[in-house]
Amino acid sequence: MRLAFVGGTGPEGLGLAIRFAAAGHCVAIGSRSRERGEEGAATVAAAAPGASASGGANADVVAGADVVFPEALESADEFRRYARAVDAPLLANMTEFGKTPYLTV
Repeated sequence: MRLAFVGGTGPEGLGLAIRFAAAGHCVAIGSRSRERGEEGAATVAAAAPGASASGGANADVVAGADVVFPEALESADEFRRYARAVDAPLLANMTEFGKTPYLTV
């Protein structure tokens, strides 16, 4: 399974990606810049030897992903806009430094 971590260069995204990579999943780390995404993938590869990790710009890592983990979304409206734009299941981390209010489903 290919998992994409959008905005995944922070501690939450990298931590999750490392754990999934160590469990045998292919992970892709995205960032606003291709270089930062590639640095994130190198961090994953160093922490989980033998893991399949790639990196790039956010839009590039989403292509072909089975599941997308958008990191640091700040509101339910932002999540809804993102969900309409991505054709894959999403699991969002919306706890960006306590900015996001509690949301009910």
